[in-house]
Amino acid sequence: EISLLEVPRPACRPGGVLVRTEFSLISMGTEAMKIHESRLSLVGKARARPDQVRKVLETVAQQGPIATYKKVMSR
Repeated sequence: EISLLEVPRPACRPGGVLVRTEFSLISMGTEAMKIHESRLSLVGKARARPDQVRKVLETVAQQGPIATYKKVMSR
């Protein structure tokens, strides 16, 4: 569930900076999609993102499994 709430202004520490957000580049649809994807199993994530699976398989073919694993885990 995603909610849009009005919340009190956060406290600003001495020497700190309080930044006011004017616009967001992430839509509620994007947020909902990311929350849904985070709940999927590894197989579910692979089914939801076949483009990413294809990139990983191409990287395995070009750089090998160990380099690919390190690259994936560094993200």
